[in-house]
Amino acid sequence: MNLSIAKSRQLLDFVQAKYIGKSENLFEDNLSIGLGINLPFFGAARQDKSEFYFEKTVKESKLNNELKNLQNFFLKLNNIELKKYYIYFFQEFDTYLLKKLNFTQKDIDNLEVFKSSLLQYNNKYNLISKSTERSIWSRHILDSAQLIKFFSMKSHYTLADLGSGAGFPGLVIAIFNKNPEFHVKLYEKSQVKRDFLNSIKKKLNINVEIKTNIYDEIIKADYVTSRAFKKLEQVLKISREMIKKPHELIILKGRNAQDEINNVSLNSNYSYNLENSITDVDSKIILIKAR
Repeated sequence: MNLSIAKSRQLLDFVQAKYIGKSENLFEDNLSIGLGINLPFFGAARQDKSEFYFEKTVKESKLNNELKNLQNFFLKLNNIELKKYYIYFFQEFDTYLLKKLNFTQKDIDNLEVFKSSLLQYNNKYNLISKSTERSIWSRHILDSAQLIKFFSMKSHYTLADLGSGAGFPGLVIAIFNKNPEFHVKLYEKSQVKRDFLNSIKKKLNINVEIKTNIYDEIIKADYVTSRAFKKLEQVLKISREMIKKPHELIILKGRNAQDEINNVSLNSNYSYNLENSITDVDSKIILIKAR
């Protein structure tokens, strides 16, 4: 699937999940009629365990023209809540990675190999939620890639990714890394997930170390990342008990980030600030300095 198709699917999945079945529903049950354009998608929505799925077939020849119509529609919207999502759905993910985050074309190619392998592996093992497969470029890859703005890949520095899972964000960072003396360590206790991470390491020949349980040894790291891992309180406990040198924590969190911070006790050795995520207006990146 190319990136244009991926972003269009993400947009329609969002609209479907956000507005179907709510009083402020803009589109009723038919997106094509609601939007007033001939969308190149066919299918029906269904509700399953509070998640919405839009089954569709893409007519690629019509895609670019219809996306332009959809862009114009969003730009004319008076609905502020919906309009603010425009930037996230109509940016080219590869362009953003190349021009804003300084990924190379080889990096993009490697990410595509990583993505394809993950989707294939996900047919047998539940590495990521099935409902996020269609939006993998924004929901997982770009969400992880944005973290490179918050640290420097200096020689002899180490980044530890806690609970790497399917490789987010640690493996994306390792794919970006060009410094052989900057070390990336992925900590994952699941053997199935470690096997997948090792398969990508070999396939792409990237500089990354796959580790097991975070409690097996003292973690030597200058930067620590985590995404969908543990609550902030537990991450800070690992920071205090398992990392014995000054370090910085870079933690991807959802809309409750500030609440989690308010519910923990940060002593004088810790200072923090919040950054906005580029992939979700409600999500935050918690940056913590541990002295």
